[in-house]
Amino acid sequence: MPTLKNGHGPKAPIYKALHGMADKMLQLEIQKNNYVSVAFPRFLYKMAAQAGWRQMIKANGGSRKDLGKNVY
Repeated sequence: MPTLKNGHGPKAPIYKALHGMADKMLQLEIQKNNYVSVAFPRFLYKMAAQAGWRQMIKANGGSRKDLGKNVY
């Protein structure tokens, strides 16, 4: 995503956290733990994962229906 400016898009929370941490370091202040994740919608993440599973199953000679099978 080279066309996105810093602070925009899925990496925005990470950029903002790093910017805040840099400000704290310059001011010689202590910062508490700050947990950040990429702003990527869950449904898109799942769709991408499922597309990979389907491709892998087809490559191994299976079908999409095999995804829901329980082998236990």
